[in-house]
Amino acid sequence: MLKNTLIVPETDSLLAAKMIRESIDALDVILMFIFGKSAEAKQAVEWSDKLCEKTRISEIRNMRKVVWVRDTEASPIRKMLDPIIGTGTAPLAVVLNFYDKKMGEIPVGAEFDPLILEALFLKGHQS
Repeated sequence: MLKNTLIVPETDSLLAAKMIRESIDALDVILMFIFGKSAEAKQAVEWSDKLCEKTRISEIRNMRKVVWVRDTEASPIRKMLDPIIGTGTAPLAVVLNFYDKKMGEIPVGAEFDPLILEALFLKGHQS
């Protein structure tokens, strides 16, 4: 069960874009975006969700959050994300710091494990 992951809808790209924008606008969260529906994306979501527990402050407060964007080509979503993550093919994962600045990414096809995901999360803790 995913406790720290927002799964944006695939069937309503306007709602998905709104949910992503609201997540980005939250000032007190480091966001890990995971893109796609591949087996690698699913594994990255599961591991990243568990890594969020390391920064849980209370039952309702956590410094980290995962946003799973399964439909990476929907126009409203790309229009909003492209200025942040860049244009072209979406990577497997991107982390944003508290100021919504992209601090690192894992390209599609790159090897990763929980330690690599944790290192990416730690980049999000930098200014």
